[in-house]
Amino acid sequence: MLMTAERGDVVLDQDVQEITTLIPGLTVTRVSDAGHMIPWDNEAGFYAAFGDFLGARLD
Repeated sequence: MLMTAERGDVVLDQDVQEITTLIPGLTVTRVSDAGHMIPWDNEAGFYAAFGDFLGARLD
């Protein structure tokens, strides 16, 4: 899983495109209203994205 931040400049769209060509089947999630520190900026969004990946809700 690759989790990126909507407001982050660490992993750019072109980086995601390149990474997905290198890792087939990679799950990519972008968390809205979050910067570099995703859990601090949008804790609920972080848990939702991670829970989706795991297939189980995280609270």
